[in-house]
Amino acid sequence: MKTAEWRVMPPANITRSIFRVADFLSWQRSGQLELSPAFQRRSVWSPSQKSYLIDTVVRGLPIPIIFIRDTIDLDARASRRETVDGQQRLRTLISFVDPSALADFDESRDRFTVRSIHNSEIAGKPFERLSPDVQKAILGYEISTHILPLTFEDRDVLQLFARMNSTGQKLNPQELRNAQFAGTFKTFAYELSTEQLDRWRDWGIFSEDQIARMREVDFVSDILINIAEGLSGKTQGRIDKYYESHDVEWPGAEQYAARFRHTMETISKHVGHAIRGSAWSSEVNFFTLFAVIHDLEWGLGSAPDESRPSKLPRGTSETLSELAIRLKRGTVPADVLDAMQRASADLGRRKTRFDFVRDAIQAN
Repeated sequence: MKTAEWRVMPPANITRSIFRVADFLSWQRSGQLELSPAFQRRSVWSPSQKSYLIDTVVRGLPIPIIFIRDTIDLDARASRRETVDGQQRLRTLISFVDPSALADFDESRDRFTVRSIHNSEIAGKPFERLSPDVQKAILGYEISTHILPLTFEDRDVLQLFARMNSTGQKLNPQELRNAQFAGTFKTFAYELSTEQLDRWRDWGIFSEDQIARMREVDFVSDILINIAEGLSGKTQGRIDKYYESHDVEWPGAEQYAARFRHTMETISKHVGHAIRGSAWSSEVNFFTLFAVIHDLEWGLGSAPDESRPSKLPRGTSETLSELAIRLKRGTVPADVLDAMQRASADLGRRKTRFDFVRDAIQAN
């Protein structure tokens, strides 16, 4: 029986270079660029993801490295460049700058403009209506590019993909959402999470490793859903659906964001100095603290209008300090202790913790 031969991947003599968007556009126009070789996925980006990329480029922020492979077109007796990784980024840039450069341009699939949630100054404008300075910024944007040599065969490319996808940690649900969505709800969740970065650290709510893995964004996403919909249980599937259904529009977003910020300020005012190391520094208990304070001020699930927050009962600061001690010591009712120890995000246990803290504050 003949055994299969194992082909050793040749040394990767990869050239690392920088090319401008104008370079890729020029190659596409001249037929030197292959955007969709056999091993590439078809374009599947949403308009929000495309808008987010253009805004990233306009702001001069970095995007992931593009991988291309040098090839020779024997019929044309000319060199070509195949896109190994980065097809959707390049297609988005080219379709925005010059749709006519794409032979397979589809109006319903490829036509888009930047959304106001990403950049209000250029929102809704096609490339030709942008100011000369913005046009130059896009065309002159430099993209880090790795060029694979002629000796790289398709099997080598597939091995490269396998290595690229196996050398890092498996993406968690929030990291997957970050890659999939770029719309309204995601934008607010990320901005609000980032604004509070100093507090997450100072209060000890999240570790540096958790922040690096977007744990605080997952938390804020859950909080925002509760602000809008009322107290509810948490599942990753529910958060996924909320990102998807509010990718294009999130009615009341500005009001919800303002209420989130105000609640964080209220917490800081009443107990912020004593959160670190206390019972409130656990993610589960901080969720309860936030939900209760927000509910007392506006009501979870209330309409996103311009109403002002209600005043908290007198003695709220003292009550929260006392509760922190009791929660830390476990000197609370058995059902509350059970709900704390299980640290569950199901609605039943969340409500148990919520009612206990809310009732204690209102008892003053």
